[in-house]
Amino acid sequence: PRKCFHVRIAKDLPKEEPSKQMLWGSEVHKAMENRINHGTPLPETMPYEHLCNFSPYLVRAELKLGMRENGKECGFFDSDVWARGVIDVELNHAPTLNAVMFFDWKTGKVREDPSELEFHAVLYRARRPKLERISGSYVWLQEQRVGKLHDLSDTTTKLEQIQRTQDDIGHRLAMGEQAFPPRQNPLCGWCPVTQCEFNPKRAK
Repeated sequence: PRKCFHVRIAKDLPKEEPSKQMLWGSEVHKAMENRINHGTPLPETMPYEHLCNFSPYLVRAELKLGMRENGKECGFFDSDVWARGVIDVELNHAPTLNAVMFFDWKTGKVREDPSELEFHAVLYRARRPKLERISGSYVWLQEQRVGKLHDLSDTTTKLEQIQRTQDDIGHRLAMGEQAFPPRQNPLCGWCPVTQCEFNPKRAK
């Protein structure tokens, strides 16, 4: 919570330079987008061609989605956008079928937490409210394999969770910084909030 306050709300920290891992992730996503949307061959450093064969699906990469607070679709950069996200790969058997599947490229360690996929499903539901089935998987590029298939059809439950989180953040904002207490965890050594008592890089 303390990092969230300084990074997202107060915005009082020096801008961090992207890590090698972040730069590699961005490079991979761009290359995969060009491969899927435009047929551009992948560079030799990315042996992922076998993960780009989606026949007989209709496929689209890097789909930008926006949603208003009332749950209706809007543009990614609209002034009243309430939530936004980018789906790495959208798969459809045919435009007339009431089912869709997502893939999300992951260049880091395997963590089968469907939260990000569930969030994207909420945004996609705003785009196609009559969909009957939404499913999705992470693609673990380090291991060159597709992960577990998650059923994402229950977007109502996820939307309610997002709304509760928004309400909680609103209450905390009204209380100020003290409502965002520090929380010690194994990543404290990589946190940019060096004034925190749990940060080992804290100035003495």
